[in-house]
Amino acid sequence: MKTPSAGMSRGRGFLVFKLCVYGLLLVNTALLVRYATWREVLEQAGWLFILAAFEWESRSPATSRPAVLFELIGYSIAVFCWAAYAEAGEWLNFANASLWLLVVAAIAADLHWHHLYGSRSWRLRNAAKSLLYIGLFAVALTWGLQGEWLDAWDAVLWLLCFFVIELRVFDTEARRLSRPSVPIAG
Repeated sequence: MKTPSAGMSRGRGFLVFKLCVYGLLLVNTALLVRYATWREVLEQAGWLFILAAFEWESRSPATSRPAVLFELIGYSIAVFCWAAYAEAGEWLNFANASLWLLVVAAIAADLHWHHLYGSRSWRLRNAAKSLLYIGLFAVALTWGLQGEWLDAWDAVLWLLCFFVIELRVFDTEARRLSRPSVPIAG
């Protein structure tokens, strides 16, 4: 089976794309602070913590211990908002938060428990993540069709942010595959 080539997330074009997406995320955050509910603003903060942790972990998995604190803070906030959406009966926000919690759990698994490229578990994991991303796109589309433009914009922007993270995870997997295996002494 052919293995992936490393470096998709290392080129100048990717860096420009990533900086543009993250810059738009900052603008988006300011818009949410101005126009969104307190749950949406708090949830945004949680996802920013998680995004920062994944950025750190995908860059250097061996030195990711400080990122775990960012992840825990982000997950705590995200789960709190997830429950608040359910309590308030905001079911589309609840569905969106549920899907995102599953996506970040899958990405955390990618970063911490390695799958052999092309293996059955690797294919199943990626198929599951693909379905989750399709669900997230459907939520964004629903917001757009309902005329909730800020929510739709926010959802699409977060999909782009996690596209950046997914490419970094892919490159991390490819780098791991390119290293020669070291036999275990014993």
